[in-house]
Amino acid sequence: VFTRDKLNLYLKNVVELEGPHFKVKQKVSKMYDLEKIRFEDIYAGSPPTFAETSSKKAVLNKNKKGQFTLDGWIKDEKNAQTSGKATSGAAAGKNNAAKTTQQPQPKPQVKKQTPEEIEAEMKRNREILEKHREEMKLKLEEERKRKAEERQK
Repeated sequence: VFTRDKLNLYLKNVVELEGPHFKVKQKVSKMYDLEKIRFEDIYAGSPPTFAETSSKKAVLNKNKKGQFTLDGWIKDEKNAQTSGKATSGAAAGKNNAAKTTQQPQPKPQVKKQTPEEIEAEMKRNREILEKHREEMKLKLEEERKRKAEERQK
């Protein structure tokens, strides 16, 4: 039986991490003569060509030393949002972006439920759950009957 655990164990024995990439271990490479095998020996057709995508990188402040923050991504996104909108000027867009970060959004007030309301909600939930269980039992019985009929045919 093929399981995820067995696959993980196999991969640990066969490959090793070299930088950001996995590499087949030298011992395994010699065992299966992987140096002699070509792409065409395994797959039909020519090797695939994949398009390269550039990863999004933060604007790093060269003057800082140590750990950098993700401010570069956040500022770029806000600038892109404000430049896309029709504003009176670029300075107004920057001021709006600064105001949105400084003012926290008010949290919606949650209405406190009375014990009666809580009990009524729990009762509704129990009824819905019981109805769902009954429907699932009926579906299971129908499926069993259908399979039994197929076996008889």
